[in-house]
Amino acid sequence: MAGGRIFALDSNNGIIALKYGLRLDFDPTPGGMILTWNWAGTLQSATTVAGPYSDVLSSATSPHTNTAAAPQSFRLRR
Repeated sequence: MAGGRIFALDSNNGIIALKYGLRLDFDPTPGGMILTWNWAGTLQSATTVAGPYSDVLSSATSPHTNTAAAPQSFRLRR
């Protein structure tokens, strides 16, 4: 949803607004994967989930095609 907020009707309490964070999706391809995200953020990768993470490219935009042969973990940094 645009704006990063979800609105809901909370019975007996009125309307509530919730903020949600960045979302990173991936679609597998024969040569790797295509990563897409919903907000402005910097794509980062690491060889393990625990890190350390580093920026993939300062200019990486959604969608981004990853063709790395080695396993990688990805995250978004605001």
